[in-house]
Amino acid sequence: MLYRSFIGGQEVVLECSARFHSAAYALLDALRSLNDKGPSLHDGSKIKYGWSILTLRAESGFLRVYEPAFDGNPLKDVSPNLDITLEIFEQQAFVLRSSGLSGVDVVFSDEVFVRNRALEASNIFLKRQQPKRSGDSGWYIGNMDDVDGDTSGDSLEIVKVFELLRRRPAVLQALALPPDYLVVMRDDKISEILDQDGRNYWN
Repeated sequence: MLYRSFIGGQEVVLECSARFHSAAYALLDALRSLNDKGPSLHDGSKIKYGWSILTLRAESGFLRVYEPAFDGNPLKDVSPNLDITLEIFEQQAFVLRSSGLSGVDVVFSDEVFVRNRALEASNIFLKRQQPKRSGDSGWYIGNMDDVDGDTSGDSLEIVKVFELLRRRPAVLQALALPPDYLVVMRDDKISEILDQDGRNYWN
């Protein structure tokens, strides 16, 4: 479904499923605010929106919004359908609202550290530290049932955030949580969000 709005004297168009109706208009409002602050939106504009980077392209008298091609090579290609950007954005916003915590965005191209084949485990924990460099999300994912590597062997893997869409999409809902919090997930559902003192922010 196409959604349209005139922003700064030019028509801006985006495409997504009807179930993202509210999210589509919220995105158009965000684009209007950015345009009002300047610089004006134009062909080739890159817009950070939550975990995604959107690209504007001129098409037949209007600007069309594209998301990274998450089903292909998102580091290089784009897609006109924004469903994945909006779905993950909404999931992350829900977790932040429910926990009462302020978000710190990741970007789809950021790196996540995964230990002991955690992405294949039923029960996992996620811990976020302050990122040490550009491109580091600060997130570390471990296997709750093999914390010491006794069964799978100690291993460390670095994956991009967008790779989690294919390998463990449920993890993405937690990735906008701020540093110094630990998340416990059991069978792809968040069961606890703990601060450094052990207080739980998840009901």
